[in-house]
Amino acid sequence: MINKYHRTQFIKISNNNNPAEFMIDITTMLDARLRLSALKAQFKVYQATGDYYKDVFKFFLYDWSFYVLERGSFENYDDIKKRRDELIVIQNLKYKIETN
Repeated sequence: MINKYHRTQFIKISNNNNPAEFMIDITTMLDARLRLSALKAQFKVYQATGDYYKDVFKFFLYDWSFYVLERGSFENYDDIKKRRDELIVIQNLKYKIETN
């Protein structure tokens, strides 16, 4: 049986002017662009009302970009969060190595 986490995608959203500033978002949507579109729509609502701030919104004020960093299938949401945290550490280390 396929669970709801069988098509998990980790999306890296970065500030193009400072690549060390990034976040990794998680989605199970078929296309990561749909997730970004939903986030941008939520950002517009936030700008209009001031309600429901998310950390990702700061990137929409910058020159930003995104890409799917990794895809995977997971048993539960705790495993997904654990992998996201691992990817954050890996990306931080990668940036430090590239700047030295």
